[in-house]
Amino acid sequence: MTPEQDQYHEITTRFADQVVEALEQGDKEKALSLIPALTREDRNMERLLAQVISQFLVPFLEERFIADQKKTGEEIRQAIASGETEKAIELTRAKTERWLRLHDTYIDFMGDTFGWINDNLGQQALFDMYRRWGDGTKDWFVKRSTVPRQEIMELGAIMWREHIGKTRVEVQDGRSLFYLEPCGSGGRRLERIRDEQAGREGIPVRMKEPFPLTVGERKDVPTYCTHCPYLFEVLSREWTGAPVWVVNPPQKVGDPCIIEVRDDKKY
Repeated sequence: MTPEQDQYHEITTRFADQVVEALEQGDKEKALSLIPALTREDRNMERLLAQVISQFLVPFLEERFIADQKKTGEEIRQAIASGETEKAIELTRAKTERWLRLHDTYIDFMGDTFGWINDNLGQQALFDMYRRWGDGTKDWFVKRSTVPRQEIMELGAIMWREHIGKTRVEVQDGRSLFYLEPCGSGGRRLERIRDEQAGREGIPVRMKEPFPLTVGERKDVPTYCTHCPYLFEVLSREWTGAPVWVVNPPQKVGDPCIIEVRDDKKY
């Protein structure tokens, strides 16, 4: 290897690999000298990727998605007005399908990220992330603590409708139940991961530790699904004295997610 090749070899070799190489060669001093660089190694790229996603990609997608939905809506209107029923149906279904693909891309990104946090940083780190999320929407939860069950039910119905899941409602004295069969976000995510073992690149789909639920502590809760009880139960109870609703998440593919809303808020 020429001196120039040697120079580029070092530049193109990850510090992690250089540390391993030094240790395998018995050069502990060199390995120790590389630790500061090793610590910084992936920080810049993580920051760059996060910036691209949050500042450029997502805003661009949102802008173009809104424009696409408006354009398609107008095409559907024109097809109906001109009597082209089949075309209108085809366009309407295509509109839903386009949103479904983007929706599921977002959900899988969130689910894999939640799984990575839980697997690498621990359950408490996942809860800390949910708390930061909740802190940014605390006013929303506080406001919902004073509204009647009917308004909460309408809110939930709209939310799950937009997740493109199948929802069944059962109304009883003093309470209502949503049966999400499946939930359009977490339930369909489980369906996309048929082996129920791993998401992208081996990221675990389920919690490693038992998860505290109002319906009882449970093992193997799908990691993505934990955001719903943590936000709507744990944080809502802390901020307002009662959950917005109580979640009984699915255990496996095909299970419904059951949401309970009570008049007396005594869960």
